[in-house]
Amino acid sequence: MIILVSTAVPSAERPSPQGLF
Repeated sequence: MIILVSTAVPSAERPSPQGLF
């Protein structure tokens, strides 16, 4: 579930499916 939240935040900075992870 953390991945869904993480993708929402880094999505603005990085268009990667997984920013933190």
